[in-house]
Amino acid sequence: MKESLKASLVERGWLLEADPMFENGAFILKYPTGESIATIRIVFGDSSGADLVLTHMTVLPWKMTGRGIGSRALSELISLAEERGCRSVLAVQVQCSSEGFWRKNGFARNREPNPCNDFAYIGRGGKS
Repeated sequence: MKESLKASLVERGWLLEADPMFENGAFILKYPTGESIATIRIVFGDSSGADLVLTHMTVLPWKMTGRGIGSRALSELISLAEERGCRSVLAVQVQCSSEGFWRKNGFARNREPNPCNDFAYIGRGGKS
């Protein structure tokens, strides 16, 4: 799944960079839209057991947030991952201020104990 997903993202115009923290299986994805860019740090198969882990996400410049750019990037990433056999996606260490974004995009907060405030993707329709 990993190599197939990376190739598909690049084919669709995403930029793929090595992880600056040098974590094995981690990459920085950049989803350019012309006047803005969404960045998502992903890790394949970390210790959580999820196939795909999202550790950081932002839209730049800041004034472009709230316009659906992050949601479009996330939706495309998840769709491509699922098409390539990804069974589980986890957003880790979600900030309280962004919980609404993750819920709107098909994620639900993991059950307690959940000291890192992780959210698992359950699908847009709320199915698990």
